[in-house]
Amino acid sequence: VRGLESIIDGNNAAHAGFVITAPNVTIDGFKVQNCGNTIYESGIYTNSTGTMIKNNILFNNEKGVYASNTGPSTVQFNLFDGNNRVGMAAPAISLYSFTSNGLSVLSNEFKNQNSNAAAIFDGGASHQNLIFNSNYLHDNHTGSSCVYVANCNNPEFGYNHITNGRRGFKIAGGNNAVNIHNNIITNTVQADIMVNTDFGANSAVQAHWNRLTSAITILNEDVTVVDATCNWFGSTVPATIDASITETNPNTVNYTPWLTS
Repeated sequence: VRGLESIIDGNNAAHAGFVITAPNVTIDGFKVQNCGNTIYESGIYTNSTGTMIKNNILFNNEKGVYASNTGPSTVQFNLFDGNNRVGMAAPAISLYSFTSNGLSVLSNEFKNQNSNAAAIFDGGASHQNLIFNSNYLHDNHTGSSCVYVANCNNPEFGYNHITNGRRGFKIAGGNNAVNIHNNIITNTVQADIMVNTDFGANSAVQAHWNRLTSAITILNEDVTVVDATCNWFGSTVPATIDASITETNPNTVNYTPWLTS
């Protein structure tokens, strides 16, 4: 149960809500809305280390949170609701990161994103040791990936609940040692997980202990072998396995063994 929030309102003009460049800053318990359309493009922008962004509501910003942290930082317990404001860098995004180092995105809710992915880890630079765990993504744009991932080294995506969207995760090139585990992904349009080479080849992509029950489970357009053993595909003899293989090179996704309950 929440009380009334202190509101930071950009008034749909050229304003960011918070710009964090000092270390060890906490933003806790605000509603940040109608912000963006400047160099910082966002409700909350951070380019520092030790940042904690928690218990906030991000509504109708060009980017809800723009996290380009230089050291370990956390985005946790926030509601990203309809960050669809068009600004300098259209289309809008709930959570965006151009580069990051030790960023943890934990236990947030993402909804009502009308265009683009809900969360984008851009391939223009690199991301080290990203953690994206225990988030709930629903009712977002059916033409976009829910989570777009590029140029990440050693990222973890665990215990998330993702429903609808074009893809649950798009592993979009330049990624290494990707660990996708214990997620529920359902009702996607194209695939629960897609692997491609937008930003170059990927390596060591693993998906284990997930519940993947859409029509297509994994669509792999890369030559790297995706280790997709020990997932639940909706039945003890899953037809979705066959459907997935018809959409990709069958030698590049290893589904066997899969879970039978």
